[in-house]
Order: sequence, then C-alpha cells, then structure tokens
Amino acid sequence: MYAGSGIHDADVIERTVGWSSFQMHNALDAAGVPNLFVMYGRPGPGVPFGCDGGHNFGCWNYALSLALPRMLEVLARP
Repeated sequence: MYAGSGIHDADVIERTVGWSSFQMHNALDAAGVPNLFVMYGRPGPGVPFGCDGGHNFGCWNYALSLALPRMLEVLARP
C-alpha cells in the first residue's frame, strides 16, 4: 500500500486515505498477514514523475516505480 499526504496540509481526502491505509497496515501486521506500507508524503518535483503527494498520475507513477521491482521479484519466484 502506498499513500501520499496530499498536495497541501488541508487536503483532507488524501490525509484520510493515508491514515486509513496506515490503519489497514497495522491490522494486517497484527493478524500476521505480510504486507508493505509506504507513506511517501509529499516528495515534490525533484522525485521521478514530479509527485506532489496527491492522487494523480505523477504520484501513481512514482508509487509504481517503487512497487514494480518488488512485484517482479515476487512473480519471478517458482
């Protein structure tokens, strides 16, 4: 699970989704279910794809660039 902190501090939707994702991560951990949670926050224009912390194409690409190597590693296993 990947979450941003919104494009500004008053971005209630992204902050709520981020908190919900964090709570899901904690519940999965407590149940012994393997999972990964990354709160990438608001990395800014200097990161690949210019992710601003919002729910948009730049951040989706940023999260995918972080997740894709892990997905390919898992899929390569017998």
